[in-house]
Amino acid sequence: MNPKRILGSILVSSLGFISLSPFPNDQSVAVAAGGIVPKRESRVSMKKERLFISPGKVRVEYSFENESDADVTTQIAFPVPEYAYPWESPTKDFSDFKLWVDGSPVPFQTEAHAFTKGKDQTEILQKLGITVENFGGFDHYDTSRRNGVDYFRHYQVSELTLQQQEQLIGLGLIEGGNSFNRLVPRWSVRKAYYWTQRFPAKQVVVIRHEYSPVIGSKQVKAEDVRREIDGSCVSGDLAERIRLDESRDNHELIYAGWVDYILTTANTWKTPIKEFELIVEISPIARSIPTPKYMSFCWNGRSEISYGNALSVRAIDFVPSKELKVYFFW
Repeated sequence: MNPKRILGSILVSSLGFISLSPFPNDQSVAVAAGGIVPKRESRVSMKKERLFISPGKVRVEYSFENESDADVTTQIAFPVPEYAYPWESPTKDFSDFKLWVDGSPVPFQTEAHAFTKGKDQTEILQKLGITVENFGGFDHYDTSRRNGVDYFRHYQVSELTLQQQEQLIGLGLIEGGNSFNRLVPRWSVRKAYYWTQRFPAKQVVVIRHEYSPVIGSKQVKAEDVRREIDGSCVSGDLAERIRLDESRDNHELIYAGWVDYILTTANTWKTPIKEFELIVEISPIARSIPTPKYMSFCWNGRSEISYGNALSVRAIDFVPSKELKVYFFW
């Protein structure tokens, strides 16, 4: 297999930072059927946010200040955007999420729901013992034969009865038919990490997290990169460099990978973000995937590109008005 194809056709990744309804002094935490409902917390401001994005890692450090005269206890969540099974991505389910508060590791909880055609199907999968967030342990490389029939060895759905499998097929949760794709998971996942956080009055709390992103990808003709890669802010100069790059195995095609990050959830806190810094770095994704050569993203309506390994932008009194998409090219 061409190592550049390892990215395949997979979903984008992003984790936002949101404040949930305060408790126990104000009101109960709102947990809806589809996930945790965000609500604004205007007593706590974000003094500083430092966001690091590379193809292999996302790290964020926040400095929060409770500007009120009373302690604030609230539930905080990092929501993962809805994702389907990422066929060729090194990262499958954001499972390496880590969290620190004031330099110390902090435990958290996870909430995951399975959806097909906009309907929550979590309950049926859980009753059958199917793990929602990692697609029941499905791995399209993990195959064998049993009584002359191909099956997935460590896939939980493979262990269900035929009647149970047919039920999941009828709900659109797994693939039907007689092909090798039979039983392949077809649900998408909405997932969030959350925990309870106390912000002492008139004090600063530093919260840091990191995770490996799931990378979106697209393969286009080099000459069409500006037209086909929507929202990448690829400049004419970068497009020409990509077109003329003789190091590519296939001079006609360009591989674009991207990492999405939800910025606007910062507005659930007291705005603005007093100091914001974004660092984007080109780094290896995985051993089997070539390291990107270029990067590009839109910032305040203009193009930010780099022909080196890193690029940073800064903002004072920043109020995000749109989400961030960082592109990497090779």
